[in-house]
Amino acid sequence: MTENYFIDTDKFSIDKFRNILLTKEILPGRIILKEDLDERFDLLKTKKIKTLSDLLETLKTKQKIDRFSKETGLTVEYLTILRREANSYVSVPVKLIDLPFIETDIISKLELHGIRDSKQLVENAAKLNDRQNLSEKHNLLFDKLSELVCLCDLVRITGVGPVFARIIYDSGIYTVKNFLSYDAFELFERLTKTNSEKGLTKAKFTQKDIEYCIELGRDLPLVVEICTKNHKFTTRYMCLKIKYLTKHL
Repeated sequence: MTENYFIDTDKFSIDKFRNILLTKEILPGRIILKEDLDERFDLLKTKKIKTLSDLLETLKTKQKIDRFSKETGLTVEYLTILRREANSYVSVPVKLIDLPFIETDIISKLELHGIRDSKQLVENAAKLNDRQNLSEKHNLLFDKLSELVCLCDLVRITGVGPVFARIIYDSGIYTVKNFLSYDAFELFERLTKTNSEKGLTKAKFTQKDIEYCIELGRDLPLVVEICTKNHKFTTRYMCLKIKYLTKHL
């Protein structure tokens, strides 16, 4: 299920990449990416670079960058920074131990069974049945495991780290699918309120940052299933009920 963790770079067009760079707030060290942007991307397209996957493969190594620089006249500095930016769109899996406010007991049990990062947990517990089986097999509290799975889903969004994932989760937004159901203004207001109340980070984030997260989040496979709590059933009971009905219908 690895292919369901990351964005599909084969379907992420170079035009979309250009449009994001055009509107994104770029770090000072990467401001070169906005210079002659259209001209440079038109040149990339003449070299049959149509997707983010094509670009990453073309600039995969220093040797490839050097060769491509000589072919196109684009500087090594520019191509190196371009590769770094493109690579940032493919989220790096987060170690479970780095996710805040998760009991070490559940992390230790998962690590004993080879599940150490967000990708591995999503691969093994995105579906409710798989999560229930994992919970029962390794004596893990289902609700706590589900919380951890949700955080692992949220950190798949480019621009969302462990602390920001916690802010999103504590705002009542549990999955990428849930996150994408809101507009940027509503999300910004909601997340700002949560952070103000709980003091989870001193780092400043803007509505523009949220727009960027939404834009890239749309390219993620929506794989994590959740149970919705209500006044009548606990999450665990609802999942057991779903499991029972699945077997008996």
